[in-house]
Amino acid sequence: MEDKFEDLRPYAPCVTLEKRGSSALGECYLLPAPLGLRPDSYDAMRRFLADLIYPFIRDRGCVHESYVALNQTKKRETNELFQDHARKWLPETVLGVWTHLPPPRMMTAENLIEMDPRSPEGMRVHSLFRVTTGADACMDAVTTMAGTGTGIQIVSTLEAEKLLQNWRDLFLDFIKERIFRIFPWYIPLLRLKSLEEPIADLTTQALANIVLYIRESPEDGGLLILSHEPLEETFLRMGCLPVDRTTGAMQWKLSAACNEGEADCSVARLQEHLGQIEPQHPPAP
Repeated sequence: MEDKFEDLRPYAPCVTLEKRGSSALGECYLLPAPLGLRPDSYDAMRRFLADLIYPFIRDRGCVHESYVALNQTKKRETNELFQDHARKWLPETVLGVWTHLPPPRMMTAENLIEMDPRSPEGMRVHSLFRVTTGADACMDAVTTMAGTGTGIQIVSTLEAEKLLQNWRDLFLDFIKERIFRIFPWYIPLLRLKSLEEPIADLTTQALANIVLYIRESPEDGGLLILSHEPLEETFLRMGCLPVDRTTGAMQWKLSAACNEGEADCSVARLQEHLGQIEPQHPPAP
């Protein structure tokens, strides 16, 4: 008989979404999701991501690009999970570029000694893997890698080739060192700090034609979501419910938590909130 081992990692469902502000770039949210939890702690987040992204593809004709940043983890199980699916995804190596920092450069020994290895600047090369085998594979990557701290999802109104070429032109204008100019494509990397005022021009330019930017951000302790359009009605249609509007930052409980009884999901509360907002009609892409 095969031995069964109990997973001793803590179970702490990641189910609370926090609004972190708005700017000219759109609305910013963070879903706290500490790494190292039991895998089913991320089930609600996994479902939420699929439910958020898919309607933009189905109803709006948007294009979804999925990336995996294995350089953000040293966990063997995460690398093995990626390897198990790589044949289906045919990953392509690209370079991630922080839009609020100076261009990537080779580090001297002196720089490395002085640098905090936990900071984004502490990594010389932010190589990513791009899923290349179509929309279904991209969605498979979303649900497979959620909770590993490595996923990046980008939803755009442009075709993938045009979007990638725009980014390539933008970042090759920015990157000067030859060693970093050899990648086929370049992808913007964002964290909460990237969205603080004053927002860098490079950040604004990189987000042109982007409807949703979603990144598992270990630097911020969770899932970063930047939406060009208001998401309040979208969250309600997905079954998410507001937690409290009186204590400052707006919070939402993910729909999976509501279904499991982990949140107050009374019909009266939902109807009350629906009466507080006006319908939003997003522009056609």
